[in-house]
Amino acid sequence: HQVDSAPTFVEVLHNVETWLNERKLLLPANKHTFAFATDGPWDFTKFLQLQCQLSSIPYPQWATEWIDLRKEFAHFYSVKRCGINKMLAKLGLTFDGRPHSGIDDATNIARIGLELLKDGCILSLNDSIHSSDPKSTPRNNNNDDDSIVFKN
Repeated sequence: HQVDSAPTFVEVLHNVETWLNERKLLLPANKHTFAFATDGPWDFTKFLQLQCQLSSIPYPQWATEWIDLRKEFAHFYSVKRCGINKMLAKLGLTFDGRPHSGIDDATNIARIGLELLKDGCILSLNDSIHSSDPKSTPRNNNNDDDSIVFKN
C-alpha cells in the first residue's frame, strides 16, 4: 500500500528541487554549493538517468557531477575499490541498518565520507554523467573550484 500511495517520481524530483532552491543551493551553472556523495556511479548514470527518460523529463543539471566515495576512498587510502561494507570494515566500523535500504545505505555512505574528512581527505567532484560516454573528454579532477568545503 505504501507504493500505491507514494508520490510519483516527477513529484519527488520536484520536491527535491524545491528543497534545494529553498536553501539557495541551485546557483548558476558551474557554481558548486553542494554535492551528492555516492557509492559508485550507478545511482546517477543508470537509475536517475533512466527514470528521467522513462518520465520524459530532462536530466537535472545539479546531478551531472558528484563525489564517488568509492573512488575517493580507494585513492585516499591507497586500496582497491570496494563496497560499503568493506570500506566500513577498513575504518573499523560496521554497517548500521539494513543493506540496500536507501536510507541506511545513505547513512553509511555519509559515515564513510565523515571518516574521510576526519582523516584529512579533501572531497572533490570526481565523476560525471558524461564520464561513461566514450566520446566525452576526461575531467580534470584536480580543479580547485570543484573542492567541497563543509561548514558546521
